[in-house]
Amino acid sequence: MATVKTPALKNPAITIALAGLCFVGSGCTPEPLDIDIPEHKPALTVASQIIPHQTMFVSLTRSFDALSGSASGDNPSSLLKQVLVEYALVTVSYFGNTDTLFMVTPGVYESQPTLQYEYGLSTLTAVDPVSGMEITAATTLL
Repeated sequence: MATVKTPALKNPAITIALAGLCFVGSGCTPEPLDIDIPEHKPALTVASQIIPHQTMFVSLTRSFDALSGSASGDNPSSLLKQVLVEYALVTVSYFGNTDTLFMVTPGVYESQPTLQYEYGLSTLTAVDPVSGMEITAATTLL
């Protein structure tokens, strides 16, 4: 009588791994959880960079609902058009002065030489002309 030896039976670790895979794949699936996610409320987001005594850059975007499917897709330029804020009114106020930043490219704004003063409160305000949303941020330059 001939005996057939299989590699899996020679190595107990392989046998245990195969048995585990069979067990997991045969019905050890948890029940789906119901998760209540609140509806997305659009908002403006802002990031800024100051190069002291030279200029200020501001990035202005709209938030989006990552679960809606509108943020996904094969065309990244359509997502950029959706989130980058064009033609916004972006101002920075400091020491009683208010400067208006100009759009360099959609979503990016730059000041003419702004914020030439240190140790003072500066307030950034941006208004999206499409949605009417507004955001304000304040900081003290050191």
